[in-house]
Amino acid sequence: MRHNMGFGDRLPLQLRLELQTVNTLNDISSALGIRSPARKADKIKVIMGAMSGDNLIITWNRLNELQKQAVAEAIYSSNECFNFEQFRAKYKESFDRETFTENSKIFYLFINSGSVPTDLADKLRKFVPKPKPFVLKTIESLPDDPELIVSNSSLPAIYNLKGLLHLIDAGKLKVSSTTGKATSSSIKAISKVLYDGDLYSSTDAEEEIGPIRSFA
Repeated sequence: MRHNMGFGDRLPLQLRLELQTVNTLNDISSALGIRSPARKADKIKVIMGAMSGDNLIITWNRLNELQKQAVAEAIYSSNECFNFEQFRAKYKESFDRETFTENSKIFYLFINSGSVPTDLADKLRKFVPKPKPFVLKTIESLPDDPELIVSNSSLPAIYNLKGLLHLIDAGKLKVSSTTGKATSSSIKAISKVLYDGDLYSSTDAEEEIGPIRSFA
């Protein structure tokens, strides 16, 4: 079963099931603990039954807490899609890949190809609580650390903007038609006009981490 955690096409659950193989439908039925009939249409029917009415809550409770949080994040997002990287960043303290991928056959019913089935989101919002908003932790004062570097970027930002506009005017900046991001040659050109360079000067660090200011 393909399990793509990126953004994907939004389809109703029944259509998603119709696109699956008989073996996949059997696996889903087995994970749900229900008998799978012989005909494919009937297999889909019993699975849909497990995702309808009061049975939807029962199936929902088969997910672990991390997966429930993932579904909640998706159904309350602006596009009802699931962004794996954002989710992992927000729940980094409790995130565990093994836990996240268990019961994958059941999790598939709620999120597949990066989105929630179009016919499930409204039903789920009736009993799934809204996730807590992300809160960026801050501190009142910086720690006394000799290795900590403080960079005042307000004035350099004006200089950097001017340099960037000159590059654009000269036609030296190009972006990828696929990613919409600056090409590697453009990033190098930007790096050369930055007021005080990037956030490091080590060649080893540059190769390992990559550009930061010029990429941003």
